[in-house]
Order: sequence, then structure tokens, then C-alpha cells
Amino acid sequence: MNACLFTQTAPDHYTCTACGGEVVSTFAAEQLHYRCTAGLPPKPPRTPTPPPDVTAEAGKLAEATGDQSLIALGIRYARALVRWGKAGFPTRTDEEVAAIVATCQTEGKCYDPDRKTCRVCGCCVGTKGLAVRNKAKMGTEHCPRKMW
Repeated sequence: MNACLFTQTAPDHYTCTACGGEVVSTFAAEQLHYRCTAGLPPKPPRTPTPPPDVTAEAGKLAEATGDQSLIALGIRYARALVRWGKAGFPTRTDEEVAAIVATCQTEGKCYDPDRKTCRVCGCCVGTKGLAVRNKAKMGTEHCPRKMW
């Protein structure tokens, strides 16, 4: 590659005589060292590519594998909150929630009474508490095994 040959066009402004590249510098033209692009094919314009939707991909993988890592649980919880909010925050009655928890405890044996969570999806499922912390209380949520 050849070095650019600069000529001063204004105070502290230089232009290459071959490629037309412009530089603003307090150095003298002889002290500037840049690769000249004269005679080289132009670079193709960069087209920005959108970043992959990592959250969506991680959520799909977590749901498919039954992953209960904190990240997977957080993704599923965020999605549940969005669904619940879009629907207008519907809640189930205490009787409905009690029936759901009883179903989890007897039929599927997927309820962990110590942690008050589902062993399948990892969500909080209890008979008491606010709907924001209880999947069974949220009117939009359902069992991944379709038991309720």
C-alpha cells in the first residue's frame, strides 16, 4: 500500500492528492502517515444487522427442556406478567386456586409443599398470596402439563 500524499487546504486541514482523503491535524503534511485508498475498490456499505432476540430463544429453549435455572424462570415469569397485564390482570378466586393446588398435589404430584412451587415449571403455586407472586392466582396462566 502506498502512503497518502497530503497538501494543505486550510489551516490544520489536509487532503490527499490521490484518493481525496481528508485529515484535520496540527502536524505538518510530511508527518501524516495514512494508507492511500486510491486504486482500491470501494468498500461495500455496511448494512446493520439486528441483534438476535436472545430472550425469546432462551425462553423457547427453557420451555422445551423444562429448564428451571434462574434465567429461565425469570424469562417465563416476565412472559406470564406480560400476558396477565395484556388481559387486564384477571385473578382466580381463592376456591379456584385451592382446587388447582389440590390437583397439583394429588394427580400430578408435581407440587413441592416446602417451596410452594411447581416441580415441572418452577413457578410459585400456592393457596395464598398476591397474584403477582402466584401462578395459580393469575387468570391467564395454566399448567404446562395441562392439568388445570
